[in-house]
Amino acid sequence: MGKSDVVELRTDLSPDECLRRLREAADPPQFGPFSLSGYKGSKPVIAKLTGTKIKLWKRRYYKNSFAPFFFGALVPQGAGTRIEGHFGMDPFVKVFLAFWLGAVFLGAVAALTARFSQGIPSGDLAAIVIPFAMILFGLALPRFGQWLGRSEKKDLLEFLQTALATQPIEAEFTLSGRAIENKPL
Repeated sequence: MGKSDVVELRTDLSPDECLRRLREAADPPQFGPFSLSGYKGSKPVIAKLTGTKIKLWKRRYYKNSFAPFFFGALVPQGAGTRIEGHFGMDPFVKVFLAFWLGAVFLGAVAALTARFSQGIPSGDLAAIVIPFAMILFGLALPRFGQWLGRSEKKDLLEFLQTALATQPIEAEFTLSGRAIENKPL
């Protein structure tokens, strides 16, 4: 997760009103056995609300475990609410991917150690290539999934802006987009 994935928004609504609007605008994550997306409902965003914590993701009609989720918190601020959050993969997917890559890496090391200690027979190149191909696949698949979900961050931010009437929080001092000329006096 980079700095660009951190989000801070502000709304004049109270945290309770934000939660109410999110419940109305999004579907809860209820399993739907006959649904193409895997979840009951038809709204474009699915929201898991736990206290003041929110987890949002786009409804997809294909499986993409590596697409972005929005993890955030509603923080009271004056008469309104500040939404602090970030985009990232589902924590279960991160743990599973780390476990899978670790197991494949250890298997590759064990296979190579066994092959080199016994000598590699000619024509048995698959014992070397397959473990490395699995590692490359395990590294490339999340990138491909993130590429498939590349527009979902923007869609989720637009959803928050529409449902909660939010504004981005700007720094106290901002730089304009104008070019600055440096001329001697």
